[in-house]
Amino acid sequence: MEERRRSQKFDSADNVLSMASWALWAIAIVWFFSFSVAAPEISAPHAIANPSLSMIIAGFFCSALSKASPKGTWSTWRSLWQLLFAGAFGVMAATFVLLQLRGSATWSQQQSMATVGMIALCGGVSAGAVLTCPGTNSKPARWSSSYFGRLTLVIDGGLGLFLCFQVFVQAASLLGDALGLATLAVSILPLGIISLGMVFVGTDSELVGALPSAVMVHMLGFLIHFFTEGRTMAYASAAAALLHLALYLPFPASDPLSNPFHVSMKKDLMSFYKLITEPVSGWGEENES
Repeated sequence: MEERRRSQKFDSADNVLSMASWALWAIAIVWFFSFSVAAPEISAPHAIANPSLSMIIAGFFCSALSKASPKGTWSTWRSLWQLLFAGAFGVMAATFVLLQLRGSATWSQQQSMATVGMIALCGGVSAGAVLTCPGTNSKPARWSSSYFGRLTLVIDGGLGLFLCFQVFVQAASLLGDALGLATLAVSILPLGIISLGMVFVGTDSELVGALPSAVMVHMLGFLIHFFTEGRTMAYASAAAALLHLALYLPFPASDPLSNPFHVSMKKDLMSFYKLITEPVSGWGEENES
């Protein structure tokens, strides 16, 4: 019974993290349609510093992480990260409260409603993450032996944190704008929290779950920079995407089953193959009769 209660605490925290991914996608959409045109422009070397893009990627990362450690097998860093995650959403909620107080007299009804929606989403996720944080009573899974995969994601996380710093140093120029503080919050906090996650992921399931988010960052970077003027960054992003995708190859050749990325991809391909080749229950019997 005690083990069941312990497991349920972690499952509740994972459910909140899964819901947070939907909240991040909703916030990204609301920001894009209601605030992005009026928001001050951020100068950054990579397109992922765009608030809507960073929140979309953060949503995918949270969704994957919520499935990576079922039944209380969280790594030791997850509880602290969950509290930092809650704090990030709390700060975002506070910035939109200030935005509502300062701009409600001059804003349209649509902008006011969008701000209230942001407060509700960010505040709700922050409260849920705090209330369901299970503490440190976890039973972590074994650390991954894919050292190159781990190093790749640590570098991704480090670059993401450096990008956050580059945005943060623009705070003085951004805060003069009415939307400056909110722009700073939605640009830095989602990107910063997933960058920290990238640095800390270490089990096979955590690495496998985090890799697609990193691939999406580099592929989006390639597409956006290629069709703008950032060709150098586009080629760098393409090379990084290919390097990440290479993790799915059957290496080492002597024991490809020791590669968690390859094993995961092979499992997904087999599931897809069965889905398209095996008849749906009921259809096969009807056709044969």
